Amino acid sequence: MKMAPDKEKLHISSTGTGIRRRDFLIRAGGTVVAASTLGSLLAACGSSGSGSSGGGVGGDLTMLSWEGYQGKGVVDPWFKKNDVSVTENLLSSNEEVLTKLKAGGLGTIDLASPNVAYVPQLVAADLLQPIDVERLPNLKKMLPAIDETARQTSEIDGELYAVPFMWGFDGMVYNASQIDSAPTDWMDVMDPKYKGKVLMMSGAFPNFEIWPRVLGFDPATLTQDQLDQVTDFLIELKTTQVRTVSSDMADMADLMARGDTWISGSGIWVGLPSIAPKGDEVAFTMPAKGGGTTWIDTWVIPKDAPNLDTTYAYINEMLSTPVQTEMADALGMGTTNATSAKQVSATNREQYGYKASQIGTDIAPLFRFPEEGKGYTTSEDWNEAWNRVQAA
Repeated sequence: MKMAPDKEKLHISSTGTGIRRRDFLIRAGGTVVAASTLGSLLAACGSSGSGSSGGGVGGDLTMLSWEGYQGKGVVDPWFKKNDVSVTENLLSSNEEVLTKLKAGGLGTIDLASPNVAYVPQLVAADLLQPIDVERLPNLKKMLPAIDETARQTSEIDGELYAVPFMWGFDGMVYNASQIDSAPTDWMDVMDPKYKGKVLMMSGAFPNFEIWPRVLGFDPATLTQDQLDQVTDFLIELKTTQVRTVSSDMADMADLMARGDTWISGSGIWVGLPSIAPKGDEVAFTMPAKGGGTTWIDTWVIPKDAPNLDTTYAYINEMLSTPVQTEMADALGMGTTNATSAKQVSATNREQYGYKASQIGTDIAPLFRFPEEGKGYTTSEDWNEAWNRVQAA
């Protein structure tokens, strides 16, 4: 049996002095530019042994990715050395990977960065090609716990379809200046004293990753009747307790720091307290009842990727030790590289721990959609259910 994570590692607070991820990702309004001392190192070292030499590497690399994942500022020396330019199509949701690839993206998109939970859907839709692991030597440097956890979803019929890039936890965020001790039960959000003080995050994912388990259901085998029960509960939560529904991390951090909201009723990223502005103390926890979720963002290669040599060389570079260290600290996320886990900042190590007993555990399991074709609900069902909540 896997051990539960160290609670002290999962109770994280900030008074606004930590890594400000959304200063890169939202408030700057553009792709992340790390204040990097790494550039000269990469140039001097000829990058990180990515095996990017060869006539096939170069030209334009087209990607569907989350803001900041391109690595601008961190991998600029690699781009220059290999004469690579990037066309980045920013994602606003994981669902866009599926819709954009189906709507003419095949043959034009080189790589994408979905949550690993979406990989089976992409494979079922015949949109991805298997990963040639021999072309990614830096895979050998991966944290074993992340590799093993991701493969639960990304390895299908003996083929690997996704490579972990960054990861993190979702759980409860609360105002520690207003709430004396970390909540131990997600149902605390229904306490009358929190009426008008609950923050809900917009979207099916952050709500249905948490509430089925709190209500006694397994998200991976969620039936339509169970989904309806969760949806009805979320409608009650929203209409009786919630002050604000938001999809903007910076906005949510501001609301918590101002004391406008005291407790989250949705799964929220562990790094949110570190981006909170000055004000009340904002903290993160995983309540004993319901826990939290481990998420892993990946690189996948669509079928008919037009610049395959460059795609593999780039992914390998993004998995290298110096790039992983710099990116994890800049983005406030967990590195997937075992050596980087020892080199990241003390704040980053405190947030993620990097122990096998803390990744994909019972209190923070890897999020997975129900398996299709077995009578369970689908991600489309979840989106429709969220639309009901939104409209309430």
